[in-house]
Amino acid sequence: MDLNKQFDRMAKDERAVSLASDALSHFDDDFPKSLKKAIACRPEQRRFFDVMVSAFAQWHFGHTNAPLGIVVDGATGQGKSCMAAMLARFAALKGRRPGYLSTAVMELEMTGQFEDPNRRTGVDYLAKSRDTEIFVIDDFAGERLKHVQHTLVGLIDDRVNREVFTVMTTNLEKPAVLAHIGEREESRLKRFVWVHIPPDAIQDLRESKR
Repeated sequence: MDLNKQFDRMAKDERAVSLASDALSHFDDDFPKSLKKAIACRPEQRRFFDVMVSAFAQWHFGHTNAPLGIVVDGATGQGKSCMAAMLARFAALKGRRPGYLSTAVMELEMTGQFEDPNRRTGVDYLAKSRDTEIFVIDDFAGERLKHVQHTLVGLIDDRVNREVFTVMTTNLEKPAVLAHIGEREESRLKRFVWVHIPPDAIQDLRESKR
């Protein structure tokens, strides 16, 4: 099956174009400014991004037992968040509603460290997730507080039950991530594709900008 040809046919469908326009607006509202600029892969990122696109395409086209998400692990500075944002933008172009969550911001909001009276609660984050078809959880397993961790695990559990797509980035490798979420929840990630970026596979993008 040529997925690119299927995507091209969808792009010519007026309804698909309308959906994509609405989803791209969702993308612009949801993602941090720094990640909105992520529109192209570096050559050394391409092989990892292709795996991500393939996993999403299987879900998008409704393949039997298609992946329900992706976990991208690797060191800081390898472009994991950028690749996740690029995939969400790609999905938006196909009419899928994207969403974004930073665990660092979530923890600050849920612990009341933001003075903003409109800061979000765990219930707000769950509602935000339910309004999306592809959801990026950035820096998963970076949260330190148990109640924030439980909220995230519950959010992932809800998405798996509804069979919608989730993309998680993390600095931890697979064994550490599984230990973080606990044995009971480990089974929820069985239909996730794990993309491991070795330490020397991609030059630290922050160093290349200096």
